[in-house]
Amino acid sequence: AFPFSTMPITADVLAVLQQEAQKCRTPNENSQVEKDECMLSFDSPFSPQGLYTNLNTWKSYGRDYAELDSKATGQKLYLYQKKYNVIKPQKSDDASVAEEADTEPTKLAIGVDGGFTGFDSDTEVQTEHMLCVLPSFTLIELSENDIPSAVSQCIAGIVANKGISAHEEFKAWHGDDDDEVKESMHSDALVQLALSDGMRPSPNRDDWKCSECGEKENLWFNLSDGYIGCGRRQWDGSGGCGAALRHFDASGKQYPLSVKLGTITPKGADVYSYAEDSMVTDKHLATHLAHFGIDIMQQEKYDKTLNEMEISLNKDFIYGAIVESGKHLQHVCGAGLIGLVNLGNSCYMNSVLQSLLAIPELKRKYLESASQLLLHAASSSSSENLANDFVTQFAKLMVGTMTTRYVQQRDESLTLDLAKGKQVYGADYVPRSNKDKKKNDGGGDEEDEGVSCVAIKPRMLKRLVGAGHEEFSTNRQQDAVEYFRHFVEFMNRQERTHAALLDKTVPSLKSLFRMQLEERLQCVQSGKVRYSEAQDIVLKVDVDLSLASNYAEYQLQLKQQEQQQDGDGDSSMTDKEKNKVIPNIPFERLLQKYLAE
Repeated sequence: AFPFSTMPITADVLAVLQQEAQKCRTPNENSQVEKDECMLSFDSPFSPQGLYTNLNTWKSYGRDYAELDSKATGQKLYLYQKKYNVIKPQKSDDASVAEEADTEPTKLAIGVDGGFTGFDSDTEVQTEHMLCVLPSFTLIELSENDIPSAVSQCIAGIVANKGISAHEEFKAWHGDDDDEVKESMHSDALVQLALSDGMRPSPNRDDWKCSECGEKENLWFNLSDGYIGCGRRQWDGSGGCGAALRHFDASGKQYPLSVKLGTITPKGADVYSYAEDSMVTDKHLATHLAHFGIDIMQQEKYDKTLNEMEISLNKDFIYGAIVESGKHLQHVCGAGLIGLVNLGNSCYMNSVLQSLLAIPELKRKYLESASQLLLHAASSSSSENLANDFVTQFAKLMVGTMTTRYVQQRDESLTLDLAKGKQVYGADYVPRSNKDKKKNDGGGDEEDEGVSCVAIKPRMLKRLVGAGHEEFSTNRQQDAVEYFRHFVEFMNRQERTHAALLDKTVPSLKSLFRMQLEERLQCVQSGKVRYSEAQDIVLKVDVDLSLASNYAEYQLQLKQQEQQQDGDGDSSMTDKEKNKVIPNIPFERLLQKYLAE
């Protein structure tokens, strides 16, 4: 059932181990170890044939390229990693509830205590580590006593190291140090007005409501004058009417700190500084609340914090419902239908890459010659710099997205994972099904979403293209058009450097998008006209909603939403999403209007 079997250490293999042990380098926790992805493909430890990590360079390769790396570097010893996504056995309803509670995330983070452990709590990862000797691909159990200590220490160091990808993923989702909540600059000298009857909050929390719209959820209490108002409306329609922010502006921006009611406990609360436009801490929060007669030691939490709300949105986020509400979306995969995983605020990059990958000229240049480009890179004496080789990384992306390689790997892995499940849980092992999960969750019989989807993670390309850039080297959200401009210029420079490897008959990406724009300016008084010309690769076309083919239905929806905000009508988010009207604007209409102007 499994791709390889181990064997005892023979005399000739032992001689190789002793001879090669001195080449092994032991990494520490801060070493840059590429242990999660092949340098020349998107193979990973979850691939059917696993992943091989060079014990000298700490670079990893799939089975297709490991032997080539061994010849290029002269290294014979590798760490073999194989991971299995094993579906857990069927469980009772009571066990389902208990497990769900145990795995509920408490942090917007991945791979840390309290963070997300994955998108499916019904699977667990089984991992195998072995020593591999090339070129014979002989696998040796790490428990063998004859393995030299230098080799064992090197392998232990690689296994213990989190890897470059894990560090980047943690940083992307958990945030940089600069994103940590800091003490407000206003906490020491916060102005608090003398109390009046209207400023003291009712001891009964059922009486607490927004001073503007009357809502009783997501309420923020101003620590200067006691004003209670809604928080801001969020992208999904949740939140409030934004009264708390408008009060800050209306009061001359003198009262900056507000605390979210329902999050106050003896340990603290959510505090927002409108002047600093960020979440903050208030070391004098207990004193500031006591000014209004609120004893922080007696408060109990009854509402979600902003962090919990964000986690909830990420946990329940369904792209299909947001993009095409009310429509049944069929998930597909195949050559040209491979997804790109969000690496943490990387949707701007993914959208640009998916658009560029569909361009026929790029397919001709990179996909048709991908085998030669990747084999040249694997055999090159500079193979240690593969992560910084744009042509190599883009050819790798082309193969990953424009072939069925990872669809086939998914199918093979399903068979291996099932066999591993029987090995772990016994011959009677029966994996859980999504139907069981839906029954426990109270769901219906809808077709499983995402079950056939395949996606890859373009980590190395993201790191390479963003390196040294003030914005794109960070994990913050970025503008897709700005990234497109940067990417086109970056690719243009890199292709000039590697011109000998690429098909010279295929035009560059920049030349494909380059256009000559002529601007006409006319003086209203004199009637004189001036023309100016400029080159650009982006055509800026304003999106006029009035050009939508369903504009009347969209306008009707806006009026209904205004009535709901005024307290009339049903404000159920479920009903809103089911009936949501998305403006449908034909591109031809936008272009015609642009040219007419």
